[in-house]
Amino acid sequence: TVFELLCHFNRTPEKWSEFLNIDEDLEHIDQFFAEAFKRVDMPGAFKMKPVRVRDTVVDLETWDQETAQMLQRLRDRLAEVTGAKFPNHDTYPFHISFGYRLQVLSEAEERELEACQRTLQETVLFDWGEVEMKKVDYTIFEDMSLFVPFGQVTRASLRQQKYGTTE
Repeated sequence: TVFELLCHFNRTPEKWSEFLNIDEDLEHIDQFFAEAFKRVDMPGAFKMKPVRVRDTVVDLETWDQETAQMLQRLRDRLAEVTGAKFPNHDTYPFHISFGYRLQVLSEAEERELEACQRTLQETVLFDWGEVEMKKVDYTIFEDMSLFVPFGQVTRASLRQQKYGTTE
């Protein structure tokens, strides 16, 4: 994740676009952002480095100062065209989410997850070295189990796939 955008379940003024009504429907929001992103030159491939594993996320840092400046300019431009500049705009961590907590874990499950995280931390930090990002995409999702580039699949098709309905 390079830029934090809107979350349907977090409709508060400080976490919303100044260009959209707080009760706007998701299909309109998707289309609005797709049009806004057409006004942004998205970067091609760039490198990041993994720095830690926390919970279900691998935190990344920019590979070099040039990449850091490029991504800051990208974030600033995205905030400009989307009207979404959150309080953590400059500090939102670059990351790869590999899972989401959907329920509270038992103590035993928590210990098992921590052991898995330690192993993953060692693997990520020692074996990966670098992570090459191929490109930046505007993605949509229905429930965070599947992120897809906007336009390849519509929100209605995501709902159909997940729930068997477009409603």
